[in-house]
Amino acid sequence: MPLDAWFHQATDWPDAVLPAYDGGSIANLPVSILRAFGVPVCVNPLVSPLDESILPRELLDNARVVVLVVVDGLSSAALERDAFCAGVIPPVIKRTITSVFPTTTAAALTSLQYGTSPGSHGMAGYTVFLPALGRVINLVRFKPVDGSSIDSKRLDPRAMVATPSIFDRLRDVGVGSVVVSHQEYERSPLTLAQSGDTEYLGHRTLAEMAARLSSAVRRPGRRFVFGYWAGIDMLSHTWGPASDAARLDFRLFQRALVDGVLIPLRDRGEDAVVIVTADHGHTTVDPERQISLADLARVVGGWAGPPTGERRAVGLTVPTGSRAMLASAVSGRGAVVPVADAMLHGLFGPPPHHPELISRIGDLLLLARANASFPYRVHGENKPPALGAHGSLTADEMLVPMLVWRFGR
Repeated sequence: MPLDAWFHQATDWPDAVLPAYDGGSIANLPVSILRAFGVPVCVNPLVSPLDESILPRELLDNARVVVLVVVDGLSSAALERDAFCAGVIPPVIKRTITSVFPTTTAAALTSLQYGTSPGSHGMAGYTVFLPALGRVINLVRFKPVDGSSIDSKRLDPRAMVATPSIFDRLRDVGVGSVVVSHQEYERSPLTLAQSGDTEYLGHRTLAEMAARLSSAVRRPGRRFVFGYWAGIDMLSHTWGPASDAARLDFRLFQRALVDGVLIPLRDRGEDAVVIVTADHGHTTVDPERQISLADLARVVGGWAGPPTGERRAVGLTVPTGSRAMLASAVSGRGAVVPVADAMLHGLFGPPPHHPELISRIGDLLLLARANASFPYRVHGENKPPALGAHGSLTADEMLVPMLVWRFGR
C-alpha cells in the first residue's frame, strides 16, 4: 500500500503532508548536486535526484560552483509571507519541496549532507536510543538526555552514519567542498557526524556568513559550498515562527544573501549556481494544547522503554495492551502509528533501512496534530514554554522552499 493511502487510513489525518522521497524532498536535492558534478548516483542508499519538473538537470550541469544554503526552520509559508527578494534579483526557479520525516534538524540536515533518508542514515530523531550504550542520546549535542556521561570512544560522531557523505563522494571525483556555518559549531559532534573533516569556514554574523560564502565561490576550480544559518530556527522556537523577531531575522538573511552573495556573483559573472532551501519548517504550538509525557505515562501505566524523539514526534514503547489507551488519551491532538508499519510504507524513506531503526525509536510514533505538543514535562512558571516547534507532519513543518539562481551563462 502506498505511503499516503496507508497513513490516511491509519490516522484519519487528511491534511497531513508526507515526505516525497521519490523526487520531491530535500533528501533528493544533494543527489541532484552530485549528478551535476559527474558523481554516479544510482547507488544505494542514495535516493533519486529531484524530479526534472522541480529542478531541471541542465540548470546545474557544468556549473563551476554550486552553493547550497540551508536556512534552519524556514517554511514555505514563512517565505510566502515575507516575499523573498521581490523585485531585487529574483530566482530562476522557486519551488516547494518536502522535508523528511521526522522534520527535525538532526534527521533533515543529515539527509541534506548524505542524499539519503532518515530511515537509511539512522539519525532519525532529535533524540534516539542507542542499544550499544543503553541510553537515549541527544543527536544535536551527542550527550545522554539523562545527564550521565559516556566515554567519547563509545560515542564517535564520525561513525554514526556508515555511508559516504556528499562531501566524501565529491572528493572522490576531485571536487572540493567547503562548509560555511557558525564558528561555534566547527568541531561540534553533529558537524563531525555530517561533514567530517571537510574544510570549515566559521562565521559570527549574517554579514560574515555572506562574505565567507562569496570568498569560497571565488576560489579556482570546481567546488561545492554548503552554507547554514540557524537564527530563524532559534528565534522561532522561543518567540514563534510568525513572531516579529523571526520575521526580522529572515529579512536580514535576505539582505545579507542578496547584497553579499547574489549581486557580487552576478556582477563578477561567476559561473555559479546558488540554491536556498531549509531542513524543515516550524509551526506555532499552543501551551494549552500540550500533554506531558509524564501525564501520558500515568494513563498507560508507565513506559516499557524510554521515550525518544521530541515534543511533536515522539517514539514510545508502551506496556502490552496499552496502545488503545494512549490513542484515546491523545485523541484530537495526536496520531499513534506503529513504527514497523511506518517503516514498511516508507515514512522514514525507502529501504535499505538502518538495522537499529526500530530500536532507536521505539514501537510507536506519537505525532502531534495542529498546534499540540507532547513535551517530557510541562515547564514551570519560571521557564516559559517554547512557542514554536517541529518534528511532525503539518504543512508548516513539512513544506519548505527551494530557490535557485544561475549565474555566468
